[in-house]
This record gives sequence, C-alpha cells and structure tokens, in this order.
Amino acid sequence: MRTVLLIEDDLDVRSVLATLLRRQGWQVFEAAAGEAGLELARKHRPQAILCDLFMPGTNGFHVFSTLRADRALGHSFLLAMSGRRKE
Repeated sequence: MRTVLLIEDDLDVRSVLATLLRRQGWQVFEAAAGEAGLELARKHRPQAILCDLFMPGTNGFHVFSTLRADRALGHSFLLAMSGRRKE
C-alpha cells in the first residue's frame, strides 16, 4: 500500500485531504505540527510527505530541510502546501 504523511495544522484541511487520499488507496499518517510530523516520518518512512509551509512552531521549511539532511529517512517525495485565507 502506498503511504503518505500529511503534516497540516488546520484540522479541517487535514481531514479533507486525508479522506481524499484514503479514497484513492493511500495509507495516511497525520500530524498537526512539524515536530510530530518529523517523528512520524522517522517511524514510518512514507513514500510521500505533504507538508504545510506556514505552521506555528516548527514550520514546513524546517521540516523539509531536516528531512533532506536526515539520510536515514530514505527517499520520500516531498510536496509543499500553503494557503492563505482572505478575511
């Protein structure tokens, strides 16, 4: 089964994406913050990682640079996400 790690602090966005990915046959691991996402990446070594760039705390830029530097994680396909709300 294909595996993906979804790192997104917005619960609504994360839930919708996880549901869509599961419907397409992906096993989805979810994290609401960068540090938790890094832990899940190390534990599960997913094939793909979708990460929000602008999160409080450990943001997506730090997550990606850490993943790229950590050769023990293997070769995951990294996808950056970003969204802004118009108020």
